[in-house]
This record gives sequence, structure tokens and C-alpha cells, in this order.
Amino acid sequence: MDPGSIIGLVGNVVQVLTYGYKIVSGAREIYKSDLGTTDDITRMKVIVEDIRRSVKSIDLDRVSGDLSQDAAHL
Repeated sequence: MDPGSIIGLVGNVVQVLTYGYKIVSGAREIYKSDLGTTDDITRMKVIVEDIRRSVKSIDLDRVSGDLSQDAAHL
């Protein structure tokens, strides 16, 4: 094998090992978690709920604004 091929092979092996480590550590975090999820997923759920509440609030404000404009035309 030429040196370039060896370097490529070593790089691929390192990537596979890194990917495997991330999978195992993520599975371990989920297993040890009280909620059955990772901390990142829990944080994302909180963010999504905040966004949903904000969008719902914006929609309600827009609907009430539309109703008041319609009433003004009457």
C-alpha cells in the first residue's frame, strides 16, 4: 500500500470509531436518564413549546385585530 492509501484508511477507521463512540455514549445517556431522553432533546422540547405558545399568541392577536377592523367597517 502506498502512504496515501494508509492515511485514508486510518482516517476512515478513526471516523468509524468516533461515530460508534457517539452512538454508545448517546445510548448510555438515554438509558441513565429519568425521562428516557437526552438533555439536548429535553431542551429542544422546551424550545418547541415556547415557539408554539408564541405563534399561538401571535395568531390570537392577529385574529382579534382582524375582528376589530371588521367591526369598525360596520
